Amino acid sequence: NLILVDENSHSLNFLRYVIFGGDKLTPARLNDWRERYTNTKLINMYGITETTVHVTINEIKNEIQSKIGIPLPGYSIYLANDTGDQIPNGFLGEILVSGNGVCKGYFNKKELTKKKFIDNGKSYKSGDIGWQINNQFYYLGRKDRQVKIRGYRIELGEIEFLLKKKI
Repeated sequence: NLILVDENSHSLNFLRYVIFGGDKLTPARLNDWRERYTNTKLINMYGITETTVHVTINEIKNEIQSKIGIPLPGYSIYLANDTGDQIPNGFLGEILVSGNGVCKGYFNKKELTKKKFIDNGKSYKSGDIGWQINNQFYYLGRKDRQVKIRGYRIELGEIEFLLKKKI
């Protein structure tokens, strides 16, 4: 369970914002916090390392799904199908990010850079699946089997390979 503060904590009514980022957020788990600290705004920010941290912003209100909101100034995001074509509102697709904060590629990894960065490095294929409704973006999960543990990306296939190698 997500615990921001325990029952015995001093009042945190002085907080104006609590900002979340890094992992998929489950907004329903914040209901108790919202009821207890009504003057505190809860902000969900989506971003990836390749974009220098955050790309979108959303104030969490009564969402059920993980809404990542709208792009920050200087960024744009869109959803694409497996061939890289942009898809319209209401359909699932991979989240692609472009803007000033997107890096140009991976150091000494030309093949991976070619696979993940398109339009000469102007856009980054995140591997995240999302959907868009009325210019608001939602994060649904990963396209691959990658997981994040304490900020580290881990490919489950690599772990399976090493475990099978030891057997």
